[in-house]
Amino acid sequence: MTEWAEAARRGLFTLARSEGTRWASAELDALARAGRPPAGGWPGTLSEARARMDAALNAQRPSVDRQTSEELAHHMYDVAREHWRSRSVREPAI
Repeated sequence: MTEWAEAARRGLFTLARSEGTRWASAELDALARAGRPPAGGWPGTLSEARARMDAALNAQRPSVDRQTSEELAHHMYDVAREHWRSRSVREPAI
């Protein structure tokens, strides 16, 4: 991989990280506005991550192959889930 291609790839993963954090923050903010704690597992899905990543890529206009797009969506999902987990609370035992 050329130096330019590697830099472009790093930029795409930075975009995925940013979008994942933004996604989780929006979910956390919505719960806070509703007066609900962020309890339990991450509510997002990989399908949502794919759609969000595709939208972010289209806004940036890069052309990426399907495999890279899938890797970016998985990375975005993982970042969002970890952001959620770092701020969520345990669900109370029943």
